[in-house]
Amino acid sequence: MPQTSNKAAKILKIKVRKNIYRMKKYLLGLTTLGAVISAPAGLHGQEAGNFGQTQEQTAAGKKMSAEKTGDKLLAYNRMVEVNLGQEIENRADWFVDEFVKASSKHLTALKKATARGQKTSYVENNFFDIVYPSGHLSGRNNYCITAINRALIDANVFGDLNGALPEYKSEGGNAVECRRFVSYLERKGYRDCIRHGAINIKNLQIGDIVMTPRGGGRYHATIYIGNGVVRSFNNDGEWLLKKRSGIVIKTKAIAEKAITQKLEKQKLVNLQKGKRQIVPLQKAQKIMQFLYAGRNVGDRMVALLLDNDRGNLLASASIPAEKFSRRQLTEIRGR
Repeated sequence: MPQTSNKAAKILKIKVRKNIYRMKKYLLGLTTLGAVISAPAGLHGQEAGNFGQTQEQTAAGKKMSAEKTGDKLLAYNRMVEVNLGQEIENRADWFVDEFVKASSKHLTALKKATARGQKTSYVENNFFDIVYPSGHLSGRNNYCITAINRALIDANVFGDLNGALPEYKSEGGNAVECRRFVSYLERKGYRDCIRHGAINIKNLQIGDIVMTPRGGGRYHATIYIGNGVVRSFNNDGEWLLKKRSGIVIKTKAIAEKAITQKLEKQKLVNLQKGKRQIVPLQKAQKIMQFLYAGRNVGDRMVALLLDNDRGNLLASASIPAEKFSRRQLTEIRGR
């Protein structure tokens, strides 16, 4: 009897241990599953083979897989630090550069058309008919600010200044006369980007729109291209800026403000929380997709964020959320 009793006790202990092991394994599986379910949409979850493994085993497996295959890995629960202030400024610089290049293209084309005796038709077809299609203006009208607005349209192909520039089909009348254009921008909330009065060349930035008085309350609009030189339409050339008073429209400041407002409207950023922010990878991706549209990506980390062909991100593009520190967090740098 005692031997039978001891044997039964041993069998019972073995059964209890097995049940405890099964329960622990089940609970651990639920925890892992919950982490996968909470992964951001569009990112691959953890492989089923990881269920039931310890955190150390899972991490070791991921590291081994990365080193062995260089494949893209799990990105849930990952965060990156983005310098939003710098990234938005980089985008504004890019926009201004596109604007200046577009104005140069039109000036060159206008000079060629003038040499062929086709200046009037070029001004009408490429400036007035684009900027103010319902205005039925001829190529004999003054076109300085109209040409500048055409260059802004060319630069705005990705919608950076949507909401800041006129709706040209219905509001083009505000874009063919200097004072009206200034008033329009002020009504749209960009008064803080416009300077009236004395002009100090040292304070001008490339891409600024400089309006100088012509008499009779009229102005002549030009684009500052650096070294004291402005690009002028109507006069069709590049000249030293001689007048020292007028109106300066800070194009880059308008671009930064418009871009920020667009990102805020899409609830991608909130600069009240600071210009440097830690954001989920998926949100960082959307921010970079907007800020780098049309641009050449010269930064490796940005390129990793934008590379989403298979819904994954390289593990090296992010760090675990639980290890937030300046030294460890990934900083996304613009070109």
